Amino acid sequence: MAPVDLADENVVDIAATRADLQGAAWQFLLGLLQCSIAPKRYKNWEDIWFDGLHADVLHKALAPLEHAFQFGAETPSFMQDFEPLSGEKVSIASLLPEIPGAQTTKFNKDHFVKRGVTERFCPHCAALALFSLQLNAPAGGKGYRTGLRGGGPLTTLVELQEYQGERQTPLWRKLWLNVMPQNTADLPLPDQCDATVFPWLAATRTSEQANAVTTPEQVNKLQAYWGMPRRIRLDFATLQSGCCDICGAESDELLGFMTVKNYGVNYDGWRHPLTPYRAPVKDQNAFFSVKPQPGGLIWRDWLGLSQNNQTEANYESPAQVVKVFNARSLTDVKAGIWGFGADFDNMKIRCWYEHHFPLLMTEGLIPDLRKATQTATRLLSLLRGALKEAWFTNAKDARGDFSFI
Repeated sequence: MAPVDLADENVVDIAATRADLQGAAWQFLLGLLQCSIAPKRYKNWEDIWFDGLHADVLHKALAPLEHAFQFGAETPSFMQDFEPLSGEKVSIASLLPEIPGAQTTKFNKDHFVKRGVTERFCPHCAALALFSLQLNAPAGGKGYRTGLRGGGPLTTLVELQEYQGERQTPLWRKLWLNVMPQNTADLPLPDQCDATVFPWLAATRTSEQANAVTTPEQVNKLQAYWGMPRRIRLDFATLQSGCCDICGAESDELLGFMTVKNYGVNYDGWRHPLTPYRAPVKDQNAFFSVKPQPGGLIWRDWLGLSQNNQTEANYESPAQVVKVFNARSLTDVKAGIWGFGADFDNMKIRCWYEHHFPLLMTEGLIPDLRKATQTATRLLSLLRGALKEAWFTNAKDARGDFSFI
């Protein structure tokens, strides 16, 4: 399905073969809609919500972006460096976070995720895997920049669970809940679809110098959806025939290699619309994106993902897209939060987490819920401490993952 076909009422979801690519595909479509057809104000947003997304309107809105989404050997090419790279040539498998690196294979430590299993991608999977890496890029060695939100951020989207009593709703409607009016989000549509929004349309803002950062004030704030911290050029000159190792589709254009180089765009000072943030109580200006941790998200995280919240240590702010939804007064809608992301230990992925939380729209419940989560958090700490005392002679020195408690 092409993005111009989103108006089809029979399309209800994306069916990617990997959970991380599913999340990337949703963010890709949301970025397209936010940059092309986001309404100026809430009244215009409601018009589409109630009247439907019409194919001719969508086609007209996407047409100015077409030049930015070419994918192939010619420049510019989606999410790839504008200029030829003279860096290291590596397997395209490196786009995937779980693929064993050079040190792992050198010392034969690839016991669980084997080398050589995922080596050839069809163009569709290659583009999506490339986009996913640019979104979530973890620390990757000297000069290999992390994503615009930091390495392995948590993404939270508003999830449409029911509309007018129907659970099966078209994809466009699910996406539209996460498209924000321009005035509310302070994200006006661009006058020109150029490199200030889509960084692969011009030479990369490299970051060899420590102070060479890219802030929202230097480019268009819509670049938040299209951050490109890694310098990559896929090798379209060496194509193979066979089956894609991700989706299994037959192709005569399988890609196997790419060239990478360090010191890509170094993002600083950004607040991504789809990610929640926290700030220490002692320094409210030092905000940082929420990232999955061992054990995933649990009840104590939920309130800060859906409402402004304060704990003993942090101020918690939900993603902008969740705040905008909370300010609406939609009827016949049952919604929740879909949260997903990878837990990284530097450049090593430990786990992919995906959660579905309820989204309460009753303000009066918030104070009681806050007290309940604070009490439960303290009790959890006491319970873990008591169990360690019972299990170990020297509980203070006990090490391990106790997140299962």
